[in-house]
Amino acid sequence: MEVTDMANSIRVRHYTRVSSMRKIKDQLRIVARDQNKVFVEPASARKLSPADARKRYGLKPGKGRAYVEFDVESVLLETKRNARHEIDEYFIVGNVDLAQRNPQGFLNF
Repeated sequence: MEVTDMANSIRVRHYTRVSSMRKIKDQLRIVARDQNKVFVEPASARKLSPADARKRYGLKPGKGRAYVEFDVESVLLETKRNARHEIDEYFIVGNVDLAQRNPQGFLNF
């Protein structure tokens, strides 16, 4: 997914593992796996602890200990109600190219 119009962008956060965060930063790309989507939350939301992120989003053990924040065009950001977790999920369909999206990786201990 290439950058189109960053004038209408929003900063988002993607929770992941520490090793995956390093790989994402090196390759400047997030590969969509689950349902061909990259799940995110608005970066303006309060950052969750690893345990809270796992509980809220149903992440597997080990995930949530790192996260990547980046800019995405608002037209690419989609939402859907997750009845199981009773939350609105934000996601981007397909792989995300992070070049020109100002990506930053953080440890979340």
